[in-house]
Amino acid sequence: MSVESNNRIAKNTIVLYIRTLFIMVVTLYTGRVILDVLGVSDYGVYNVIAGVTGLIGFLRGALGSSAQRFINYEMGCGRLDNLKRVFSMSFYCFLLVSVISLVLAESVGLWFVENKLNIPNGRIDAAVFMYHCTVFMFVVNMLIIPFHSDIIAHEEMSIYAYFSIIDALLKLFIVYLLTIIPIDKLKLYALLLVGVNLTMTACYVVYCYKKFPESHIVKIWDKALMQKIFSFSGWMLIGTVTNVLSTQGINMLINIFFNPIYNAARGIAVQVYGAVSSLAGNFLVAVQPQIVQSYASCDVQHSYKLVFSSSKLSAFLTFTIALPIMLNADYILNLWLVDVPDMAPLFVNLVIIDFIITTAYAPIFNIAQAANKVRNYELVVSVSFIIIFGLSWVAFRFGSPVQTTFIIAIIVDFLGLFARLVVLHHDTKFPVVRYCKQVIAPILTVLILSWFIGYLPTLMIRVDNFLLLIVHAIICVFATAVLIWLIGTDSAEKLLVRNAITKVTNNLKRQ
Repeated sequence: MSVESNNRIAKNTIVLYIRTLFIMVVTLYTGRVILDVLGVSDYGVYNVIAGVTGLIGFLRGALGSSAQRFINYEMGCGRLDNLKRVFSMSFYCFLLVSVISLVLAESVGLWFVENKLNIPNGRIDAAVFMYHCTVFMFVVNMLIIPFHSDIIAHEEMSIYAYFSIIDALLKLFIVYLLTIIPIDKLKLYALLLVGVNLTMTACYVVYCYKKFPESHIVKIWDKALMQKIFSFSGWMLIGTVTNVLSTQGINMLINIFFNPIYNAARGIAVQVYGAVSSLAGNFLVAVQPQIVQSYASCDVQHSYKLVFSSSKLSAFLTFTIALPIMLNADYILNLWLVDVPDMAPLFVNLVIIDFIITTAYAPIFNIAQAANKVRNYELVVSVSFIIIFGLSWVAFRFGSPVQTTFIIAIIVDFLGLFARLVVLHHDTKFPVVRYCKQVIAPILTVLILSWFIGYLPTLMIRVDNFLLLIVHAIICVFATAVLIWLIGTDSAEKLLVRNAITKVTNNLKRQ
């Protein structure tokens, strides 16, 4: 089982990385053009409007994780007859939450947009129009999550990758339409995003309906199962709400205390963060079903092994790509964008540092999900996010600069990692000491040494052209790769890599 699951994880990860590289190129190009077409002010308005719907849509994340967990768990237990029941009840839960969210969004949320946000003069109508479109997309995305979760649970990563590529191509077409259609660009952008959203929804639903029998929604009402889903989601909800508060809530604090230009800068930083995080996210998406299913089948040690390896690999993959970006943020942003918002390079560096810390969260959280011990874990998560939001608000009230909120997040998230580990050990006997020795220690060692090696050339040569950027990136990647091999991997992981290389080499020789 271990060899088969490792091969499946490796195959799915490769497929997802091919998808990510394509999407990354498209996203970077479209981000440049959209910022240029909309302008810094409208781009900032778009980001803050998306933040409002994020606050209202907090239930989506909680229920999404819940649906994923129950589907994976039933597959791990081999109770395939229950899959249809779980899927249908998950869909009904999402439908109920969608209606509630729609009411909240079009009442409280709309009032907040019209009366509290810092919208430039003459742009309130366009902002409200974009808000309505974004709410509609949220509702549609809420209803599609059970289908998305089913694809991931079945580890159909190639289909997931194909649909993501189609989505990226459609958004690339949006960029072209923005440049040729002579109407309000912000309103046009909102309408085109709705069209893409509906197209992709149809793709997911049709595929699942034809491929997976459990996705055929039936008339069923299992009150006990719904209570289980909502009970599990209830604790997830606490963490999800406060997570949105510390992300989109911070976005609105920046808008209220400063102006949309800094929202645009944060939006650029978040785009870079999204590109980098997707690299780690690919591996985590591929490994998550195996962690939950192994735990459900009582192979707990294999689950731990997957958590250890995925924590290290996700951090290493992230930092390998992030290091040259961080050290050359000014040049890369000027190369990428026509008009670089103020503070964007600094925001990029701080956001990436925070993400490198939080990459360790996802794998260990899968253990809490699989064991159905999310209450205490989510309470710690919630406290961390509330502290970030609260300290940021206090700092802004006393006149601290905008970058203070990112520094606060880095400190709190670093301390929060250890708090999560303590709680996980208390609830599931997770081996914290072994995790610190085998995961955290090598990660910190590799990160510190590779950053030092990558920083040294910048003291002697200023990267001001594309050739120097490529040379410096190669130095950073090579140094990080060597350190990962020497320090970051244990003997079993080295053997796994050697066997994979040998297998590929033998296949090439046969051809």
